[in-house]
Amino acid sequence: MSFVLGFTAMVLGAGDSPTQDVNAIITDVISVVIGPGTVTFGSVAQGAVDVVATSGPITFNAGIGANTNMTIKVTSVTGAPFAAGLKFDNENPTTKTFYLNCDSRSGVCVYTPQTTAPTLSVPVGFPASSPAGVITYLVTGITP
Repeated sequence: MSFVLGFTAMVLGAGDSPTQDVNAIITDVISVVIGPGTVTFGSVAQGAVDVVATSGPITFNAGIGANTNMTIKVTSVTGAPFAAGLKFDNENPTTKTFYLNCDSRSGVCVYTPQTTAPTLSVPVGFPASSPAGVITYLVTGITP
């Protein structure tokens, strides 16, 4: 949205009704909350398939002040066994895109949170360890 604040000096007489144009520039605010902060699976045996995260689903929601349509895409998953064994709703996470669309009927953006169910499969023979990985997201905004 683009608005410009303008003022022209006016000379008014008795009975005149003054008016003044008002405009502003409102910038896009991209703010996303992704939770939980850590996706946990607890103790997982080698050879386990589609183990549901003990931390529950991953939720994508707009943060405070967000005012634009947003897309969230997984760009990478690193660390074994996560890079090969992590799935979102039974799909490779890097093929998933989540959308948070601004519904501004009330005059401010309201969003419907999106969720995905993470699962993990661990191959037979994977060494006993406490592996860690990282999910990287790309968040972009498009003015509604």
